[in-house]
Amino acid sequence: MGKLALTLAFFAAGLNFVALKLGDAFGGKAPLLYAVAMGVPAVTLGAASWWSVASFARSRLIVACALIAVAGMFYATEPENHRGFVGLSYILMTLPIAALIVENRCWWLCAKVYVYANALALSLALYFEYWVHGITMLGDLHRLGFLRSSDGAYRLANPNVVGGQLAFASVLAFIMYLKAGSSQSEARKAAVGLQKFSLAWTLFLSLGCILTASRGAFVAWLGGMGPLLFWGTRSQKSYKVRDLVGFGTVLALLMLFASIAVGFTPWGSLQGRFDSQKEIVTGSGRTLIWKYAFDTWRTNPQYWLVGTGTGTAPEALGRHLGLTQGDGYTPAALDAHNAFVEWGLSFGLFGAATGICMLVTVCRRARHMDRRDGTINRQVILLCFCLTSMNYVTFYQQFFVAAGALILSSLSAPSPIGQARLSRPEPADSLSATGQHRRRPRLIRHAPLSDPVSQES
Repeated sequence: MGKLALTLAFFAAGLNFVALKLGDAFGGKAPLLYAVAMGVPAVTLGAASWWSVASFARSRLIVACALIAVAGMFYATEPENHRGFVGLSYILMTLPIAALIVENRCWWLCAKVYVYANALALSLALYFEYWVHGITMLGDLHRLGFLRSSDGAYRLANPNVVGGQLAFASVLAFIMYLKAGSSQSEARKAAVGLQKFSLAWTLFLSLGCILTASRGAFVAWLGGMGPLLFWGTRSQKSYKVRDLVGFGTVLALLMLFASIAVGFTPWGSLQGRFDSQKEIVTGSGRTLIWKYAFDTWRTNPQYWLVGTGTGTAPEALGRHLGLTQGDGYTPAALDAHNAFVEWGLSFGLFGAATGICMLVTVCRRARHMDRRDGTINRQVILLCFCLTSMNYVTFYQQFFVAAGALILSSLSAPSPIGQARLSRPEPADSLSATGQHRRRPRLIRHAPLSDPVSQES
């Protein structure tokens, strides 16, 4: 039951960025609500797991950050925008889902479902774009990921969000490809269902990330794929490394030939956005927004200490800059385009200090566990997620639930007392060595706590 619930949750999270477009295409209402609802069974089952299973999702700093987000709802000045409720829901959903993954020992299953769901979502997005734009969707001036409504009046997705999610999924896919080609025994790879995992999933998702022309997403993709290429291949069999190098060389030559012969360059739009040095240095004006967020944080003693409250930082930033909507009177909100900046402005010095301590603890734990297992998987996943979070506010997206749950569950170490413990004795049906009846202790099996992304899964 737990694995089925997790499968539904990660499948819905992978389809997240096409949910609004699917609702628009088929006349459905509240498609995002349905997508979130598919994660409710996993949250319900995971609530019991969170209490009973020793997972990293129960660590003090993780719980402290969740409680800070809960407390921020009580002093938020504009709770009617529902943004805070959405962000808080995603943060709280992450903890029980992570515990349920640990209890069911199905990290690889959840990652695989998430990769497949992202590939399906990307296929749907390409279909919708082709239906509207035709083959010109692959042109240099087109960005994948806006997914406009059927009347063309609204954007139903954001290329930065789409690109960040595809970058994370492509890194997961490459980790699973390396896992399938590692020098481990076939029995261990069969245990996680990765005896064979094609490199095509990584290439397809990477292509989608590039087509979004999101510079932040590309940096996150590069931050994950680069270390995996240079250090993650050490455990591979020699012929797998040769195949990987040969395949990559042939693919690069084919793409170069296509770009020269027919002028098709899928990276053209992304390359064009890297031409402006000023845009790169300022992050398309993001650094200026972060400066304004810092100025907003200093203007109010409450902001300085405890922040604006959960979900109300964009309104506070918009008021500080005097922004208004089209009517010239209604105040407008301004997104910080950075999850770390948004967190600091939302929860002030107290929340920022707790968040920094949590992040340092997570990084140190990931490094320690990777060094013990001889991998860099945890660090790569964490790096990709952090780089993505510097591009947009991830905890307002369902992507946060999937990525956060995978990260927290990967940092859950095995129980120091094994997979079973002794409880109160019960009458036994055998005799002791003295010929007298002896009580045999009953074994109560706890959740098998494994290192889900190590090579010894």
